[in-house]
Amino acid sequence: MFGFSKRKKQPETGPVGGFAFFFSFLVVLGVGIFNIGVLAINYNSLSLYLGIFFIIDYLIGILLASFLIRGHLAVFLHEVRHKILSALVGNKTKAIHVSSESGHFEYSYTKETAHMNSLIALAPYWLPMFTIISIALGGIFLGKDQMITYKIIVGLAAGIDASLNFRDISPIQTDINQIRGGYRVGLGYIIAMNLFLYSYLIAWITGDLKALGILFGTLSHLFAALAERLREHLR
Repeated sequence: MFGFSKRKKQPETGPVGGFAFFFSFLVVLGVGIFNIGVLAINYNSLSLYLGIFFIIDYLIGILLASFLIRGHLAVFLHEVRHKILSALVGNKTKAIHVSSESGHFEYSYTKETAHMNSLIALAPYWLPMFTIISIALGGIFLGKDQMITYKIIVGLAAGIDASLNFRDISPIQTDINQIRGGYRVGLGYIIAMNLFLYSYLIAWITGDLKALGILFGTLSHLFAALAERLREHLR
């Protein structure tokens, strides 16, 4: 279902990924695992029906993207994910090159944004571009009485993102190999970030805002308790 293609990126002077990258790695992995645990404990607040429906919808989205988004379009969307995150952190785009088999994204960065290079390199493997767009547009144009339609659209978009995000994961992919620590570290971050994002998506799909409230509330209590323990330790 998923294919691999070689894509070259802007040349780097060395591996990317410093303290900020590895700290965020631990945070998103820890929060993702914690969220899944909270959802499992509070499964009575979730809808099994909506969960199964989402899985079917999600798989349809994967199939649609696998058949319809190929060649130049697939490569272009891959490079656009790099560009989106690069632009969000304030970098300037120099060039985007796209062919049917490979692509190349070039950008300039400063000392202030250099720590984001690792996340920019991995953006095509975790950034849920179509999911974010569908959530935003659905929130604007669909009312509360159209919530099922809203979630169907988001589920399809999530499946499309999954197909695009995961199809190019490979040990020969330079995006991942240039991460400090190599392919395994890059792959680990991709898994952690997707776990983190999917925990919130699943909560909303199966439990609406109530389930999201449980996640945020429980997490805030955890952080408050950890902060209190730290203050006591420093006294």
